[in-house]
Amino acid sequence: MTQPLVQITDAIAQLCKTHTIIAPNERLAREFIHAYDHKQHASGLTGWPTVHVQSLRSFLNAEFHRYTEAQSNPSRLVSADELLVLFFSFAPADQAHLSTSARDAFRTLRRYRIHTSVPELVSGRGRTFTKWIADVVDELANAVTEDEVGDFLRSHDTPPAHPMLLMDFDQLTPIELDYLQFTQQSQQVLSLAGQQEPIKFESSTFAPQEISPSSSANSVAKSARVIACQSLNEEIASAARWAYEIKSQPSKGAPPRIGVIVPNLAEHYDLVQRQFAATLDPDTGSATNAFDIAAGKPLARHQVWQHARRLLVWSQHRISAQWLYGLAQSPFLRLHLLEPLVERWPSRLRKHVSMQDLKGHIGGNSRLANPQPADALSADALSTDTPSRDTFGQLLDQVDQLPSTDRLRGWIRSFLNILDTVGWPNTSAIGSFQYQAYEAVLEALQHAAKVDHGATIDFDTALGLVETLLAARTFAPQRVHADIHVLGLLETTGLTFSHLWVAAMDAESFPQKTAANAFLPRTLLNRHSVPRSSQDDELRFATALMSRWRAQADSLRFSFTEVHDESQRRPSALIDRALVDASAPTVAEVALVDWHPFYVPQKVQLETVVDTHGSQQAVGPVKGGVGFLREQTQCPFRAYAIYRLGLREPRQPIDFPDALARGIAMHEVLAALLRTAPSQSDLARLVQADIDTIVAETLDQIDHTMPAEFHAREQQRIGETVSAWIAAESKRDDFTAIHIETDFSIDLDGLRFNVRVDRIDQTEQGLLVLDYKTGQIQLSATQTTPVRDPQLPIYSLLVENVQGVYYAQLREGSVRLAGIAGQRLLESARTIVPTQPWAEQLREWESVLTSTSRQIAAGDARVAPVGSVCNNCHLHSFCRIGDAQ
Repeated sequence: MTQPLVQITDAIAQLCKTHTIIAPNERLAREFIHAYDHKQHASGLTGWPTVHVQSLRSFLNAEFHRYTEAQSNPSRLVSADELLVLFFSFAPADQAHLSTSARDAFRTLRRYRIHTSVPELVSGRGRTFTKWIADVVDELANAVTEDEVGDFLRSHDTPPAHPMLLMDFDQLTPIELDYLQFTQQSQQVLSLAGQQEPIKFESSTFAPQEISPSSSANSVAKSARVIACQSLNEEIASAARWAYEIKSQPSKGAPPRIGVIVPNLAEHYDLVQRQFAATLDPDTGSATNAFDIAAGKPLARHQVWQHARRLLVWSQHRISAQWLYGLAQSPFLRLHLLEPLVERWPSRLRKHVSMQDLKGHIGGNSRLANPQPADALSADALSTDTPSRDTFGQLLDQVDQLPSTDRLRGWIRSFLNILDTVGWPNTSAIGSFQYQAYEAVLEALQHAAKVDHGATIDFDTALGLVETLLAARTFAPQRVHADIHVLGLLETTGLTFSHLWVAAMDAESFPQKTAANAFLPRTLLNRHSVPRSSQDDELRFATALMSRWRAQADSLRFSFTEVHDESQRRPSALIDRALVDASAPTVAEVALVDWHPFYVPQKVQLETVVDTHGSQQAVGPVKGGVGFLREQTQCPFRAYAIYRLGLREPRQPIDFPDALARGIAMHEVLAALLRTAPSQSDLARLVQADIDTIVAETLDQIDHTMPAEFHAREQQRIGETVSAWIAAESKRDDFTAIHIETDFSIDLDGLRFNVRVDRIDQTEQGLLVLDYKTGQIQLSATQTTPVRDPQLPIYSLLVENVQGVYYAQLREGSVRLAGIAGQRLLESARTIVPTQPWAEQLREWESVLTSTSRQIAAGDARVAPVGSVCNNCHLHSFCRIGDAQ
């Protein structure tokens, strides 16, 4: 059994048989039970009555229910969750996001008996807040909030059935103080602070702006040390390593009781949990029982809910590829059939898609049985996942049947039905901690359904309310007792340690800055003595905490971050005061700590090896065609990475056609046009109506996701450009397009490159190859030595009798031809005529391309960029060209 953090004397153990033990928080209640069981076991007992220990809030709620259970018309207790639902439901316009702050402010007013008619709350924002409160109070009718239970029990003359022992209370609200004074009239109420003996409860001991140390001010830590770190991460890593080393040392007496205090632990919960797990039990991970961590984090931040929420959002809204990929990979949802869809996303779907957008992409039931061939995934991609396809169909059915408005309980039922359809939380694939988080979320949803006050709301409002409720609930998975405890700033009340580490103790962070509530002016809080409502009060609170810590532990460590946001920081002045009070040196020791516990610096002489070649390319077909050749001339490393290693830059999904999509559309329209009218005379007979029809039919075939307004504008743009192009074609000599979007192959010294040609025209002078471009065209890269753009040269070698190779530019407001030929063939085109005969030019190009092909065959992967190719490259972190410059 691990060593308890609460020291129970024989006198206290005797009182446990007759008194109800009341703790200020659930943490101390839990530790007291463990300490009591430990003491009984150490006494040689094998069985004993369970000690009755509760937090004060739980105790008062239990007393309320004990009273109302005997009444024929009992009053209703309003939980914090129900209050939040009401504040959210009655929130003024655009203020629902402030519901939690408003609820907390209302609870403060009730605890300290502050009426809403005070001057600070009758004007400006206060007037809006008081109207908000009035709406909530009207809905509450005669119900009792948890903060008023003490007054309710007093008014109904209902004292507790057993005497009480208060454990280590620092502060009590006026309602709690009055209830305890009332209790004293019929039951004994004792108070205990630290290791002192129990004394009669006196309300004067709990002055509103005071905090009691846990023990005598003369009791101090035997040793204290201040440790400077470079970041909070390093503080946590150092604390974890420190705890590990203490735990690993042979113990001559009782095992160590190690505490690590992390202010704002809920904010840094994941970081702290990962670091301590990695240090204390790296093989097990965060599920380890090597340490006990308190606090937790809001339920809304637990992954089991975040994945569920994303699915619910998707049921009503469009989501991004990143979100959809997360749903496909989620361990909590059975939606793996989405994975192949995500892989093909850029060419299939828009930037953001709804569930309904996938009806034509995923088959599996009657509603999805006839997907569009151009858009649907291949049957092979989904043939092994029929149950999942059926599941997706059921999911779509459920989403389509959702009402426009419903009560909160109805929406929660719908949410759970949707999640159940996709197997949430997929218990076969998750561990104990995730399952505990799921149970906490489920319990919160079920509780929210019970506090539904009857109003009808829409889907987004219901989901926003659920999210708000889960964000207000903190959860941490249950762990067994351990000798290493990670605690928040306020969770050390009543505990003792052999070793204690307190993090984030720089002068800017401790004392902390007073937290403010937007609805409660500080003057109001100060006038009613609300604890920690001023910076002076916060200083007193921090000073008392420091006194408690040095009394609680034999060995103290304080850490702080030296530099934050580029500013130098010093340790809190309260640390120096504590050390001086403990007769320690006036100058605190500051020492840098180790790095991450898995980081072991070693002096190793690095060896540099220059290797500019990858594996050789096998003889035969080569993937990439002209693109591989072009990239090889631009940068061999980039070509190898893209075409041999498959490291293409992922194409991002788009809501509207980008340059590539618009270029593809133009290519398809021109191909359809020439198949209808392949010769110049055929093109001349086309009228504008014929052109518009071909454009409309082609766009309908290649894109079903384009918004209707954009579709009409794109049809007009392409139609106008094509008409201008046909007008330019009419000025040429007679021609006939004999090849349209045709595949060819060319063999270059054993490597075969496949090439698709947009168009080859038969003319009186011979064959002309045309390649459509919807962007800028430049011929300069074709004229360099070596050639940096091999596209036109390779086109010239595909078939016999090619007399010219041209780019055909088709842009809005600009249509033209520009290329290279043995002689000036087209009067309306810009033609570059080589200085050497055409046949020799073709042989030179073939020699250059063969040389490039040999580089590819040899696996040449030199980092040798040409021109500005690096400006638009996605491989900088791979080639690390910046390191060489």
